[in-house]
Amino acid sequence: MNFSISVIIPVYNCERFIEKAVKSVIEQPEVLEVVIINDGSTDNTENILANLQGQNLAVKIYYHEDNLNKGRSASRNLGIKMAEGNYIAFLDADDFYLKNRFANDKKQMDNDPTIDGVYNAVGFHYYRKIKDHELKNFKPNTVSKKIAPDELFDSIVSSKYGYLHLDGLLVKASVFQSIGLFNETLMVAEDS
Repeated sequence: MNFSISVIIPVYNCERFIEKAVKSVIEQPEVLEVVIINDGSTDNTENILANLQGQNLAVKIYYHEDNLNKGRSASRNLGIKMAEGNYIAFLDADDFYLKNRFANDKKQMDNDPTIDGVYNAVGFHYYRKIKDHELKNFKPNTVSKKIAPDELFDSIVSSKYGYLHLDGLLVKASVFQSIGLFNETLMVAEDS
């Protein structure tokens, strides 16, 4: 199977961060396209995206009907529907990937074609000074122990053995045909 990744970025009023996010995706050699859903932004996001699209044809921008703001789940769902890669990854508009983000994922998928997805730890960088009392809450998002595949969903959703952050997830696009899309009625924890 060809290893081509569509990275989906929902964006709403994120002019301060979106350029860095998109450029961090474009640097990944495995990425076929950056699927950006402009979720009704009213700041300068649209101009920044148009400029990035003019620089790189892999940048694809989509909008909800009537340029409405429909939220992250609806935006991710539109991105999944528009994606052309055989793998799907996600990135929040105010986050960015480090170099070689998908190198280990590719190895895992190549070694075992029955794997539907790979999850990586996600670390954090802040654009402001972190207060001492905040430090205890800012640990890498990962799982804390090996979890059997049939227990993974319940363990992650319940936060029993770690936390899920979509920036660390890569899944076969075909998975969404089997399990469906994001629940658009959820405003909090919609990624879980």
